[in-house]
Formats: sequence, C-alpha cells, structure tokens
Amino acid sequence: SPGNISDTALDTNGKKIYLLARNTGQYGETWRYNLQTNRWENISSYPSPSPRYGDIAYDSINNIILLFGGSNGVSVSYNDTWVYNISSGVWTQLFPIVSPPAGQMSESSLMEYLPQHNVFAVFREDGMWFYRYAAAPFDIISPAAPTGLSVN
Repeated sequence: SPGNISDTALDTNGKKIYLLARNTGQYGETWRYNLQTNRWENISSYPSPSPRYGDIAYDSINNIILLFGGSNGVSVSYNDTWVYNISSGVWTQLFPIVSPPAGQMSESSLMEYLPQHNVFAVFREDGMWFYRYAAAPFDIISPAAPTGLSVN
C-alpha cells in the first residue's frame, strides 16, 4: 500500500481512487485503489512528477487526472502541470503558456474539476485560476473580478 500520501482523486466513472504518494526517489508514485476489489495497485509510470505535496483532480469528461504545482515540503515550490491519462496509464508534462506562479500553494489551496463547465478551478491565496484540458492556458480571475464571470 502507498506510503506518504500527497493528494487523492476519485474516478467516479471507474469507481477507483487515485493518489500521489511521496517517496525519496526522483519520481513520485501513483497508486490506484479499486473500490470493488478492495485492493491498492502501484501504477507508477516514468516519467512522472517529482515527489511532492500537490493538488490533483479527476476530469470525468476526458478521463484524466490533472496535477498542478505543489511543494517538496521543505524549500522547493512547483508550478508545473502534469496529466495522467487513465486509459494509457501515462503521465505527461504539459506546458501551458501561462500558469499560476510557484510558491503560492498552501494548506488552504484547492483544485477541483467542475464538470458542468469542463474546467479545473485552482483556488489559491492570490485568486482563482481556471484551466481547461487540451485547450487554452490557465486563465486567472483575481479576487476583485466581476461577479457573474463565466468559464464557458
């Protein structure tokens, strides 16, 4: 079973839980828990994100898990973006033209997938960032943004 847990995402289609686990090597570990068989499986692939505390969320439309940023828990902050394709079992680093800056993630940060808008929302101390997989770069909505702003 996994060791140091970073974050989890629930695959509502396949009834599985995915999680990132920190280890002491160059890469983090990816684990899947099957709710029907009650078993953990190490599904790590390489390359993959470095070990970190970070936010992941499951995209039910594209059947992927998105990871944004995080920290090694000591002195390194990340603002990289990775996608885990559940069908192929492969992590791929994405390079959005614009991303939220590193170092702003905290325990109060949160990333969620909003299926009604097909968008990931990253809630941080410096505002809200939105990302649509396989589309445009991150968009920012600052805390002072007008109400009623749509992400469609």
